[in-house]
Amino acid sequence: MREYGVGKKVKAICLPWVDYGQSTIRKCSDCTDAYVYVKNDNDDVVIDISSDSEVGEEDDGDEVGYVVQGEQSAKTGLGCNSDCECLTDCDEECECMLYQYGMQRAHNHNVVHLHVSSAVERSLCSDHYKGFQSFHENMFEFCSSVSLLEDFVKKTVFDLFPNAPLKMTILDWVKFDDWTKKI
Repeated sequence: MREYGVGKKVKAICLPWVDYGQSTIRKCSDCTDAYVYVKNDNDDVVIDISSDSEVGEEDDGDEVGYVVQGEQSAKTGLGCNSDCECLTDCDEECECMLYQYGMQRAHNHNVVHLHVSSAVERSLCSDHYKGFQSFHENMFEFCSSVSLLEDFVKKTVFDLFPNAPLKMTILDWVKFDDWTKKI
């Protein structure tokens, strides 16, 4: 991650998170209860948040990029929106492609934010989650930094913060600490 220029920034954001996460789990009985997960027979549904690059979809013509004019159906090209004046495919400098890029960045940011924040919220009692100032203040910067990186980095972050219904344990915080120190 250092080669992307975010290593020190992300490290400065994450180290206080590790300290707070580990100390609250160790000191607060409600947080200790929150992070202990006992399998329930009814807990068979797991929500898996994935990036668009992991999910494939058949091109069936019902996408936003398709328009119908009269009896003909034409694909407007990747990223084109209704304001685009391009007749076929767009290039990187086209306004609609810049729009698409911005929308993809926002989507990636939101996926990281949802995954990380929900894992932390599930893992702490409500008072400590609300009081986790460094987390709330720096979450936007963290998600923006991570969402710009390669998919393998995002996958690593997703692996460090467990899917529902699992919660962050001391071991998860230690793994996150190790990852943070490597960046």
